[in-house]
Amino acid sequence: MAPVSRPAPSSASSNSGNGDPSTPGNTFRASLTAWATDQSSWKLAYKSSRSLTSVWQVFAAADADQNPFQGLVHTLAQIAINNDLVSTKWADRATALEFLALAFQCIEVEFVRKETFRLVAIGIWSHLCSDDRRNLELAKAPALPKLWKQFQRKLSKAADDQDLLARLAFDHSWLSTLVAQLISLLNSASPPTSQQSTFICRTLNLLIVLESQLPTRRFVHALLLDHGLLSLAEKARDAFGAASDIGRWLTVLLAYLLFAVDEHSGAMYSPDQAQAHIEQRLKHFQRLVFTQYATEHPEMMDLAMVHYAQLQDHAYLRGQLDGIQNEGVIDSLLAVLALRSNSIASTTPYAKPEKVAVLIDYLGTHPSPLTDFRHLPLFPVTSNSVVDAQVPPLSLQSMSLADYLFRHYALYRKESQYAIREAVHDAVGRLRPTWNHDTQALEFHGKSRMAIAPESSTLTYVGRPALDAAPSRVDLEVKFSLDGLRWEQCKHWDSLSKGEVVYFAVIVPRTTAMGAGGGAADGYQVQHIRAAFVDVLLAADNRPVRADRTWDERKRITREEERRRTLKVHLDRHQYVADLRDDEVGGEVYGAFNVLVRRNPRENNFWAVLDGIREVSAEQSDEVLPPWLGDAFEENMVDMYFHDTFVDREHLHEAFPGKTIEYDGESTDRLLLTFTDPTTIHARQIRFTPTQTQAIRAGTGLGMSLIVGPPGTGKTDVAVQILCILYHGKPQERILLLTHSNQVLNQLFDKLCQLNHVPERHLLRLGHADDEAGSGWNQYGRVSHFMERRAELLADVQKLATSLNIPGDHAFSSMHRDVTQSRAFEVLKSDRDKANLLIGRDARIVAMTTTYAALKRRDLIDLGFDFDSLVMEEAATVLEVEAFIPLSLSRKVKRVVLIGDQQQLPPVVQCPDLAGVAESLYVRMLRLGVPSITLDRQGRTRRSICALYQHVYPDLDHLDALVDQLGAYANPGFVHDYQWLNMADGAGEAEYVVAVYQYMCLIGYPADRVVILTTYNGQRELILEVLSKRCAYNPSLFPMCQVTTVDRYQGQQNDYVLLSLVRTKHAGHFADIRRMVVAMSRARLGLYVFGKLQLFKGIVELAPTLQQFEARPTGALALVPEERYVADPETVRRADADVAVPKQTQVGGLAEMAQLVATLAQQIELENMMVDEEDADGDVIMAES
Repeated sequence: MAPVSRPAPSSASSNSGNGDPSTPGNTFRASLTAWATDQSSWKLAYKSSRSLTSVWQVFAAADADQNPFQGLVHTLAQIAINNDLVSTKWADRATALEFLALAFQCIEVEFVRKETFRLVAIGIWSHLCSDDRRNLELAKAPALPKLWKQFQRKLSKAADDQDLLARLAFDHSWLSTLVAQLISLLNSASPPTSQQSTFICRTLNLLIVLESQLPTRRFVHALLLDHGLLSLAEKARDAFGAASDIGRWLTVLLAYLLFAVDEHSGAMYSPDQAQAHIEQRLKHFQRLVFTQYATEHPEMMDLAMVHYAQLQDHAYLRGQLDGIQNEGVIDSLLAVLALRSNSIASTTPYAKPEKVAVLIDYLGTHPSPLTDFRHLPLFPVTSNSVVDAQVPPLSLQSMSLADYLFRHYALYRKESQYAIREAVHDAVGRLRPTWNHDTQALEFHGKSRMAIAPESSTLTYVGRPALDAAPSRVDLEVKFSLDGLRWEQCKHWDSLSKGEVVYFAVIVPRTTAMGAGGGAADGYQVQHIRAAFVDVLLAADNRPVRADRTWDERKRITREEERRRTLKVHLDRHQYVADLRDDEVGGEVYGAFNVLVRRNPRENNFWAVLDGIREVSAEQSDEVLPPWLGDAFEENMVDMYFHDTFVDREHLHEAFPGKTIEYDGESTDRLLLTFTDPTTIHARQIRFTPTQTQAIRAGTGLGMSLIVGPPGTGKTDVAVQILCILYHGKPQERILLLTHSNQVLNQLFDKLCQLNHVPERHLLRLGHADDEAGSGWNQYGRVSHFMERRAELLADVQKLATSLNIPGDHAFSSMHRDVTQSRAFEVLKSDRDKANLLIGRDARIVAMTTTYAALKRRDLIDLGFDFDSLVMEEAATVLEVEAFIPLSLSRKVKRVVLIGDQQQLPPVVQCPDLAGVAESLYVRMLRLGVPSITLDRQGRTRRSICALYQHVYPDLDHLDALVDQLGAYANPGFVHDYQWLNMADGAGEAEYVVAVYQYMCLIGYPADRVVILTTYNGQRELILEVLSKRCAYNPSLFPMCQVTTVDRYQGQQNDYVLLSLVRTKHAGHFADIRRMVVAMSRARLGLYVFGKLQLFKGIVELAPTLQQFEARPTGALALVPEERYVADPETVRRADADVAVPKQTQVGGLAEMAQLVATLAQQIELENMMVDEEDADGDVIMAES
């Protein structure tokens, strides 16, 4: 094996083909049809798919005996190893490997697993270096010899069938051939071309996928080690450079090649066990040398007697083995140890240096790239470790909890790094850095509300190292001025609080962009980014900005000093050590910061998730999660408590169709009690469907429950009922309620309060609400409630004592249970202590967002917070690691209820390289086959609007009573209840949408019944700007309505939706059918879509929806201007009634719509003037017709 010693080629950008091979479907969707065989090309219309789900659905619909997937896998495998560059291009080979890697990540699909596993079955061991090596591998597990015999019998049976025998030979040799080609490319004397680099990256990605799953690693691992891929990867990584695309993939492959796990049992090796295996190998080698070689070759005695640490040293081994003059001794050692002595790439025998290298690789140490997360920098601002190299594929299965945490740590770290870099580059760009040749200094000619140029930055303290090499603390002091900023911007800077994260950047001129006349606008680059925690922000008098000051103290601060600030921060101590060790960076970077950047606090909590993963990884794996999660199920409960789930006896029988209901007792009549009481007790109004009842039953049982809720099927009502049942049925247990957004948390709390089944003192919400509606439920709001409740109870006790003529102050001596519970609040002085008491003792339903759970994980553990049940709404939109962290808070969890919809929006990932990589814990559990209950009746929207997305939910039915009522009447002023208007550009589209909203206002639609949705934040801002111009001048006629994005509006609904799709060149992310489902399912009564229809016609998944839109006019909006919106629906046109053509107005262009709005506005103003005159005169004024 020739060592790799050439210089690394320049790293190409992702746009040139060396990007992330794990991104699903970039190239293969565009060209897969061209490669498919005749038998498999008939259904490959999914090339524009955004999700592999639709890919497998295409094949699943085919006949089992003639499934085209078998031919497709075989064809792509042939293309991947076809070295004939005349018939197959490198790009085609790389794309074939991309698809195969994606297929290996979906082994939960039966036909995918069946076909792909042919390529990694035990037959690949026929290409190990020798029979002795294979026998050593077969001895590792009792079942392996039997499997090998079955393989031999299969070959014997196929001896008479040459086609079958050739197919088996191809399957078993395919991986070995692919690895040989990879080795040949990595060992090549010339650097790879761009297309070859892409092929190498795709191959490495596939090998990582195979190595990172136990079902595929089982036989692959031994083959890769036998072929020498471990040592080659180490050398090639150094040759190409760890920062190159190939180097990053090699780093991840090394991590999995060295992963300490038993490939056959799945048992994870502890460090001691892993070291014991290494020592056993060294012991065997030394005994072999001592007994068979040392006598005849005295120079080998040192190898037999040296201690293990020395024996693993590469330099020592090379010196000792090179000193053996007889090459036959080396050959004998390789044969006895069952090691490879010939090249897999060229099949030629190794020369002596290569044989020595094989022995060194067998005996020497191989440091794993995986390191303890606690020793890595917390802030993802550099790329110096394996977690920054490349995000490992998030396959269906992880090999251990450590592997699981490693993958998700790398994913979240890269996503956070991308967001930080985008924020810093955007803020720096707004400052407009320019190099001044005269002063030889960088100047800033722009303004940014998120960035400022500091005057100086100085390291003020570096603490002594504690238990590791990093200092205990590193402090930095930054001085800056707020001159030139508006008061609102100064206020935001002064709001920097302790623990918030800020960023520092070193901006330098880009010399290639410099000219004689000065720096160009883009003549700079962000050389370094660092992050730190805020300690304190000081004013000019060296006191905190928020400190109280007397009038005299304020007067001492001059006008020049008024806006001067000093920011003290704590730097990342591990990053500081890494910088000192890096010769290119050094410690000087901390004095060269010339830009200070802050971010929106809501977007700046990434570090809490990363720190939570680090803490979990530091704990023992068997103490992190509930033990029953290994099986995901507990034993079934015999007795179930349903609280008030059933409205009446008939409802009970409806909820369990086909079941016999037996009553405990002779009488089943309802007892009526009549008494006088001022309190109104509301009976349950919701009549749960049988499927909803099953979901409630599953959610209140033990173990894990998955509830799939299509739009409008009552997910929130089911969640609230589960909470009520658990609260009343398990009085000693506590419940943790999690959501992804504060808005959904508000909805859940509102419904809980409306039911009035849970006392307020047992409800607690942690975190910050989006509005004041949720502020009363946070810990301090609950403290206030407790204090008010205590005062009320004490007053009632005193009244009782007075009425009984019992002397004395009994307000403190005769307390009931609630008063006793409030006693602790008399002792605790601070609101913080009282709030902590609520968290640790009193609150039984504690609610928070997943972000807050990660942010306060350590605080919650310190308070002793635990829970018995976890209920998570919006589970499909939560990143898997964000759901894992709160789950690790308590080991006494008895039940986990995940409620969501995998057909709606997935977790949001901004980094393009991670598109399609991230998924939720909810979706993973569905893929693993955890039983789920799908709610099957919707009552939100009309049947016609539901039909737009019903093809995604084939089993979705309607709640007839509710849906028939919704669909009984037409939308006043509109001919159709849904319609698509074809638009040409985004600006005109925004104007048209606002004009339609104005039209709706003029004919009487309430503003709170209408919402304007768009798919991009930029279009949202444009619509808001147009709204302010067109509507603000007359708020009585045109009140403002809600304008938001489709993603933010998930989980909400409104009567009428105006949807602006904005794209004019390509479909954008609306091509994802899950986003389409969310957009189409927000409206209850009316949906009007504005966008360029032609862009979406080529998207196969959207075809059923677009066909329904195209059945109605798309060139003009069909209106009925003479109709008015009224509160009484009885006077409104029936939905099935036709509108006479003379009454219809077809409005196509913006000018026509604007004219119609102006005409209606004049009519309304005239009517209002007539009404005003009538009120003033007291006479009835009849308008001439």
